Amino acid sequence: GSRWMHPSQSAEMLASAADKNTDAPDGSSWLKQWYYRVVNYLDLITFPVRICLGLLFCKVFTIEALASATSVVSKNRYHWQVKQVGMLGFVNGCLVIPFSILV
Repeated sequence: GSRWMHPSQSAEMLASAADKNTDAPDGSSWLKQWYYRVVNYLDLITFPVRICLGLLFCKVFTIEALASATSVVSKNRYHWQVKQVGMLGFVNGCLVIPFSILV
């Protein structure tokens, strides 16, 4: 079975196996051991947690996409000057950053 190992020990084992380019002590390659450790770690994350993480990722991705598109849309659609677009970005940043910290 697999036993728990401190991350620094795991990193040392991977580094030494990679440097020597040899198999790990139990005969399997270090990459295979690393893969199984990642899979075992992912099994610890429950399905509801995975859904919440996925929704959180979608939310952050959408907000970042909209914030990134603001300057292009305002300049091309509304024919704003670069100075006005910069001010919009500044005000947007001043409002979004404190709200993100609070929430």
